[in-house]
Amino acid sequence: MVGCICLYLLYGLLSAIFLSGISLDSYFFVRWVTAVSVYICVRFWVGRQNVLKLLVVVGVMQAVLAISQQCGYFYNDNYAFQIRGFFTNPGPMGGFQALSLVADLYLLSRFRGRKYVVWICSIAAILIGYSLLLSDSRAAMLACITGVVVLFWKNVKEFLAVKRIRSVLIMPLIIIFVTILVIYRPKSASARLLMWRVTAEMIVEKPLFGFGVGQFDENYQLYQAKYFEDNPDSDLVAVADNVGHPYNEFLHVLAEQGVMGGVLFLVLLLQAFRRSDRCLKAIFSALIMFSMFSYPSHVDGMFILFPVMFGLIERGNIGYNRCLMNIISVVLLIISASLCLREYNFLKELDDVSELSIKEKGRAFDYYIDNFDRIKYYPDYNIFFSSLLDCTVSSVDRNKLESILPTSETWCNIGDYYKNRGMDSIAVEYYRTASFMVPTRIMPNYQLWNLFVEKGNFREADEYAEKIMSQPVKVENTVTLSIKGEVLRYLEDRKL
Repeated sequence: MVGCICLYLLYGLLSAIFLSGISLDSYFFVRWVTAVSVYICVRFWVGRQNVLKLLVVVGVMQAVLAISQQCGYFYNDNYAFQIRGFFTNPGPMGGFQALSLVADLYLLSRFRGRKYVVWICSIAAILIGYSLLLSDSRAAMLACITGVVVLFWKNVKEFLAVKRIRSVLIMPLIIIFVTILVIYRPKSASARLLMWRVTAEMIVEKPLFGFGVGQFDENYQLYQAKYFEDNPDSDLVAVADNVGHPYNEFLHVLAEQGVMGGVLFLVLLLQAFRRSDRCLKAIFSALIMFSMFSYPSHVDGMFILFPVMFGLIERGNIGYNRCLMNIISVVLLIISASLCLREYNFLKELDDVSELSIKEKGRAFDYYIDNFDRIKYYPDYNIFFSSLLDCTVSSVDRNKLESILPTSETWCNIGDYYKNRGMDSIAVEYYRTASFMVPTRIMPNYQLWNLFVEKGNFREADEYAEKIMSQPVKVENTVTLSIKGEVLRYLEDRKL
């Protein structure tokens, strides 16, 4: 299995360097160096029971925090979700709690002869289970059910073997359960179908080696724009949004690494599953199920669980000079800690510069330009950087502009940049692409309408005015109402 891990990491490294052009000092490599360090430490230093206990302890702590957030404590206006645990979103929180609950149930079954352990694990299961429900994550619930079934598979088989009627009924019950999950939040299910469909088009475009590791969010929105340009009347228009991950890790791997990376990834997973015992099979199954409908590799707190699992699976197969591996582990830990500290200080500096931009936009813009090679890997700061383009009088390297992560907002901001410099044809292309990326966003069409009105191209202006008035929007607010009011007055004046 070590060979599979090394081969997959080597392929990913070559893909990142030669296909993606990712620099070695980027956040991407910080994450992967940290992942390798965690894998080695778990495999050679940490006992399996300690890891499982830690997983349960963190799950209980997160459950207490989630319940506190439900009661109105620890609420932060900077986050879109009130109940999120240690994460910024309840989805990853639910995924972590699903794995934590499976680990807790394993400990409960293993030490059921010890009363104090039974009480502790039972209380932990109640807290973690309740917080799992609070997450309202269907992917997490499916993951938890999958993990529990695998954990107690022997008991499940015995239950089904009692009467054949039970085996006959189990498939309809599964179908009904999955149907309920889809009906529960149909828009969310439709959004996933859209992302999977567009991602499939990316995979077909570059099937062998993919777009390169870390390149999904640099290409997805452009393909979504092409999809809606070709299918403007699609029923999926209402669920479109800016996307940074396909909510399916297998499709993610195929899009970025192609069939070559996909095969290596699948072989690695099969090897890991084959070498796992009952407990690790259950937790690993839960993690894989969650990965099929969510984005654990995109969230640091979930991403780190992959090297932890691989380390636990290989725990008994040392086969190396322990002294040498201890030295390697220490060196990797020091490097990883240094890189993480460096990245933390950089992000703190970025936050300070962002606050500075309120008074000194030019200075903030210069900082972003000087550090763009590192900033471009952070979606939120890409949007902020693109919003500062209007504060510079000098030209910006076009390669930098094309390297900004494509979203409806960033492409609108780049369109503004070109419009202010009289490069109207380029501005129109950016506005048009932005309008197709998320068809329910009104600003790109408004900018196009404004541009055509200013240039006296009233035929195109009339076309976009009608489009704005009939355009569906996700949320009506003062901005959308103001825009539609302005466009309506324009149309009325044109009729006079």
